[in-house]
Amino acid sequence: MGGETKRTGESAEAESDQPLSLAERITVLFERIRRPDGEPFTLRQVAAGMSERLGESISYQSVGYLKSGQHDNPTRDRLQALADFFGVPPAYFFDDKASQEIVKQIETATALRHGPLRDLALELLRKTKPVDVELVAALVRTLAGRPDLRDVIEVALTLDPPELQLGGDLLRSLQRRRGSDSET
Repeated sequence: MGGETKRTGESAEAESDQPLSLAERITVLFERIRRPDGEPFTLRQVAAGMSERLGESISYQSVGYLKSGQHDNPTRDRLQALADFFGVPPAYFFDDKASQEIVKQIETATALRHGPLRDLALELLRKTKPVDVELVAALVRTLAGRPDLRDVIEVALTLDPPELQLGGDLLRSLQRRRGSDSET
């Protein structure tokens, strides 16, 4: 796991088909999962939480070494304590597919901290079928980084079906026009 380029935040998401290293997985937790006051957890707070869960002393330096990739082979118990502290399943550290899904969930939860985006997601969920919940989650993750797109969705939610159809037709027309402009 050592020697890998560190991907965090948006870049980790963009390369989600590549498994994250242990250090990258830990960094995502530190960056995205926050204290109740919205501030990030410190190495000392995480070490204290792990120590409490394990019943043994864990230094903040040890946590820092894991986060930086200087140590990449912790015991299963330490990873369990770290997972418990951040409220993620231990599979986050051991299973690449589970890790990717958990990162998506973390990204969705992070995006939902933004009040207007949370309100928009709730409005979308009220208007969708249960089978489309993952689609709404993917949309929320996308909208978190695209305020321009968020505005379009907010307007679309106010339209009645014929107006929405007309809006869709207009967007498709713009897309076709852009495609033909790039061919010339």
